[in-house]
Amino acid sequence: MAKKAGVKYTFEGEYYTGSEVKAEQIKDYKLKVVFPKIYPNALSIFKTSLRGTYQDSIYKMMKAKYPDFKSVRTYTVTNVEDMTGTEVNTHKVATMNTNQLKSYIKKNELDINADIYEGNITALRNIIILAENEPNKFKEVYAVDLQKYEFDKQLNDLNNVPTGNEGTEGNEGTEGNEGTENTPNGPDVDALLGEAQNGGKQQ
Repeated sequence: MAKKAGVKYTFEGEYYTGSEVKAEQIKDYKLKVVFPKIYPNALSIFKTSLRGTYQDSIYKMMKAKYPDFKSVRTYTVTNVEDMTGTEVNTHKVATMNTNQLKSYIKKNELDINADIYEGNITALRNIIILAENEPNKFKEVYAVDLQKYEFDKQLNDLNNVPTGNEGTEGNEGTEGNEGTENTPNGPDVDALLGEAQNGGKQQ
């Protein structure tokens, strides 16, 4: 049996519903789209498609999965999978998935507990970038994040709060290349998130 061709991108973020009910005006989405090949401007293609000017394939996929979709609010790529089974090669934090980021932290001996940012891949990417580029500012930001994490953990334990973050950004590992190490043999997608180098999600 021939292997499937194409490259599967996982996009996540928030969208506007247009609902008159305030609590229903903004919702989360997660959409997987298979492109014919690696596209350095995949995020731009996704964003442009969701404007609905031509109601192309990506727009129709979004409407089919989220019938109340009106317009996109935020967007980021959380996973990239070569459908032929070849691991996607990346050397930049902005294009790594969660497990690749954890491996990157370990390899570079960064003093970061990835569990603090569970469910928020953008925050994890940002704190790694901050640690490498602005060590002093990183210490301040990380200290606050750590304090909040430990406080929330204590509340969870004392109040028997259910754990888990199903359906939230960062759970992109159920399929795709989650947990793979960088490989010199796969396609290089270092330029994949040209628009997302400064923080992932965009307004």
